[in-house]
Amino acid sequence: MFPLMPPEVFDEWLVPIIAHQGWPFTSIYESIYTENWSGLFVDVSLAEWASFAWKKDLIQKGDLRLHPESVKLIMDIVMQFKKLNAPLTRTPITGSRERVDSALSFLVSNSSIPGFLTGHSTGNGIRLVDGHHRMAACWIANASLTMDIPCWIAPVR
Repeated sequence: MFPLMPPEVFDEWLVPIIAHQGWPFTSIYESIYTENWSGLFVDVSLAEWASFAWKKDLIQKGDLRLHPESVKLIMDIVMQFKKLNAPLTRTPITGSRERVDSALSFLVSNSSIPGFLTGHSTGNGIRLVDGHHRMAACWIANASLTMDIPCWIAPVR
């Protein structure tokens, strides 16, 4: 269904989701506006995801420019982790604390994030589809300005 998507991206991003909730699509032309799929695909159609040519990149220290929606979600995760009484922009994510804890442990031991971030490039920065908890761990540890961040990015065509 996604011939240009690297297997590494599919396995890291979509396989866990499919294992958890199944895969309702039989064609890239089906609507993602069913259940919570539009959020997972950040309102980008399956046909667009299928057409993206992916690029593996190592974003240099401090150069990662994220889309405002990705920043909001990461900030929510950070606030949940630190138990700050700030209004969340979305529903709390199940297992969020454990995911951040795991990423923080890996970060401290390896001076890098586990795996890579996944997203697509927009005019407003990279819109993450996977890796928000890893990025939150970087922010909590103040590491995003001191280390390079591995990413798979679907560039704007």
